[in-house]
Amino acid sequence: MEENKNGLEYLYRITRDITDGLIVLDVKGTVIYVNPSAKKILDTPELEEGKKYAEFMAADTTGVNDDFHQYVLDCVYDKDRDQTGFLNYTCPDGSRHVFRVLSSYAYNEEKTDSIGIILQFSDVTETYRAQQKERDAAIVLVVLLAMISIWNLAVGIWEFAGKKISSSTMTQIVEAMGAVGAYFLLRKTSITKEDLGLKFKGIRRYVIINGSVSVAIVLLMILVKFIMRLNGVPSAADPLINFSAWGISETIYPITVVIQEFLTRSVVQSSVERILPWKNSFAVAIALSTVFFGALHIHKGLGFMIGSCLLLSVFGIVYHKQRTIWPVCIPHYLLGLSLPIILGIGG
Repeated sequence: MEENKNGLEYLYRITRDITDGLIVLDVKGTVIYVNPSAKKILDTPELEEGKKYAEFMAADTTGVNDDFHQYVLDCVYDKDRDQTGFLNYTCPDGSRHVFRVLSSYAYNEEKTDSIGIILQFSDVTETYRAQQKERDAAIVLVVLLAMISIWNLAVGIWEFAGKKISSSTMTQIVEAMGAVGAYFLLRKTSITKEDLGLKFKGIRRYVIINGSVSVAIVLLMILVKFIMRLNGVPSAADPLINFSAWGISETIYPITVVIQEFLTRSVVQSSVERILPWKNSFAVAIALSTVFFGALHIHKGLGFMIGSCLLLSVFGIVYHKQRTIWPVCIPHYLLGLSLPIILGIGG
């Protein structure tokens, strides 16, 4: 008897001290045992022995952990087989985790009826995310290679037919292909809209800051042109704001800005920064996205392309700090529009 008692005490200490979470339920879904690691991992004191698991589920009103709770209920009502799964779980403090959950069943001595369900789960967040990044990196590489291959094939066929594609048309085609590729990445990878900088929440402060600085720079452009006119500089003879330079490209420029920022920041900069394991991966991401953006403006001349690279490298730093493209679109739009109609550059 004493030996049996010591064995139970030894077993209790093992289940108490293991790092994996352990929950034992009876066939009606009542919590029979929950070890300290389970409470720590789930970050909730509501999960107590003697209560129905459904009570714990009802207390979680956020709805973000419905898949996790449903898995537990499925284990209670599906007693024919053990189950294993990777489940997302969000703690009350907002931290997100990935759990590897295993379920098994305890039977009576005759092994005819189940008398309980044992749930064991471990936090594999870092490992899972590392695997996801590897998978996402492979998909991003395939998408980019597909875009390059299709582009080379199309240009080859076009030139074989004796036709020539203008630089501006090439830029538009690249933008369209990039948008399609980005849509595919959103559907086929774990990359979220937040990862791509498409969030609207909390951007008001950034909009005010970026907008104020951009307006100040535009006013400075007007002042510079005014001073140039006073000093008889021939290139400043046009009106301070030359609306005669306004054309179709300026009319659809808001759409162009969003597409270019999405491709440059969301697709190139965010993807590279997310995938590279280096400490200063953001610097490489900014450099690559800047080169990509500059290439989209080569049809406006080498000088304009170099200027675009310098300006967009600043935008890359701003995006890295703000993590959303929408406020960055403001200086892109105002400065990109002001250069041709105020200074006559890039028109």
